[in-house]
Amino acid sequence: MNKIKIILASIIVVLIVFVTILIYMKPKKSNNVEATKKTTETVLQVENYNVLRRVYSGQISLDSFEDDLRKYATEYMPAILESTKGMDEQQIASYYQENKDTIASQLWIYDSNNFSKMIKYIRDKSKYNLNVKNINIELSDYQEASNFANFKVYFNIGNDESIVFAVKLKIKYSQKEKITFIPVTEE
Repeated sequence: MNKIKIILASIIVVLIVFVTILIYMKPKKSNNVEATKKTTETVLQVENYNVLRRVYSGQISLDSFEDDLRKYATEYMPAILESTKGMDEQQIASYYQENKDTIASQLWIYDSNNFSKMIKYIRDKSKYNLNVKNINIELSDYQEASNFANFKVYFNIGNDESIVFAVKLKIKYSQKEKITFIPVTEE
């Protein structure tokens, strides 16, 4: 009988220790509702991303493409707009030459002419106040030809205005220029 009492007491002590450990290891809830709300608000919708994943038959991984588009809208375009504020075309061309590797990796633009067109285009559309509301991958004209999948991406900035890029996405994997963005200045 004493052995049973000792075993039961041991089990109870172990359970108490286990429950105590679980309580202290449990992640703490944030009381900051405002931070949670702000985080939820800043996630831009990327429309037709899953449709693109289904129709694209190439070798380039699209796993991070949705997040890359969000960064493009919320970080890269605003930063480049701010960095080139007040510059004329010649200064923009010089800026491109000095920063072409970063521009290529973040903005997927590989020549000075398209970079200058993009800066002018975004300035004209946004009036230096770039605030993208949502992103739409437009696949109505989607086609795969000459080792590229071609489609458009619309960055909606409100008031029925969008910044539009023609996108060329490589079909066969290569180290160079997997994705190219070209500003669509006329539609």
